[in-house]
Amino acid sequence: MLYQDLVARNHAPVLAVPGTTPLFGDIPQCAVSPRTDWAAQDIRGLAWECDLIHTFGVHGAVTALLARTQKPVIFHALIPNPDPRDQKVARLCDRILCNSNATASRFTAFAQPHVIYNGVRAPEPVRSAPLARPDRRTIVVVGPTCARKGQMDLLPALDRVLVAKPDVDVLFVGRASGPIGLALTDRAKASAGRIGVVGYAPDIADHLVAMALVLVPSRSEGFSRVAVEALRAGTPVLATRVEGLREALDGLRDPWLPDDRSLWADRILGELDQPTHSRDELVAAGARFSPDRYVDEILSHYHDALHRHD
Repeated sequence: MLYQDLVARNHAPVLAVPGTTPLFGDIPQCAVSPRTDWAAQDIRGLAWECDLIHTFGVHGAVTALLARTQKPVIFHALIPNPDPRDQKVARLCDRILCNSNATASRFTAFAQPHVIYNGVRAPEPVRSAPLARPDRRTIVVVGPTCARKGQMDLLPALDRVLVAKPDVDVLFVGRASGPIGLALTDRAKASAGRIGVVGYAPDIADHLVAMALVLVPSRSEGFSRVAVEALRAGTPVLATRVEGLREALDGLRDPWLPDDRSLWADRILGELDQPTHSRDELVAAGARFSPDRYVDEILSHYHDALHRHD
């Protein structure tokens, strides 16, 4: 989204990705080596065409700094989990951007991070095959399979929900890999079609309009794009009350899964029967995460970093 909006505003971003597999559809992408030292050389070559480097994640920041391009380096952090390299990277980068105050807390002891909440576009008409059956109500859980995303924490509650609601299905969307991916796939095979496991869906935000409920059971989140995508789609969302999710869903009456997981099934059933918020209320809550606001703030930091660097 950032790349496309920068192009629309007559900028010429260069998108560098590790490895040779394109990560962002048909957008032009320059491959850089997965090896840090070689990647630094690749970035040094690409930087001749650029005014600054905007990198996401500590590894990218380290690589950009090793490239020694003499261009401003902006480090954009997306998760609240600290990294042993944080302090050194923060000292050497020209600017630290964070997607929430929860993420910014990684750096506040030794730097001055800037918080920019992610921009999330409103849903568009779905161009691919529908993920939800029109004659059923579908609960969706979005994210790659890993302990941090909490998919396995959710399964006992979903088992109770499926027994109580014969008209409800569950869909897991995201790259399913590792032991958790295998466990979810096995559970889906044994569910007689009630549980589905779908791989990465680049247009999942557009499908959320057709869902009955979005669940975000994460143990940790810097922001949670899917929670805001649910708001922008006007679809009810329930999430764990952790870190960036508190900020993403701030202002809503009760979008939370209880701290006690044994109560999750009852909370989900209650939300299915009587949503806490109307579609209009959810859409209004998501409006503050507009892409235009996000890109405006990013460009403001670009201009300031270039001015200070000069």
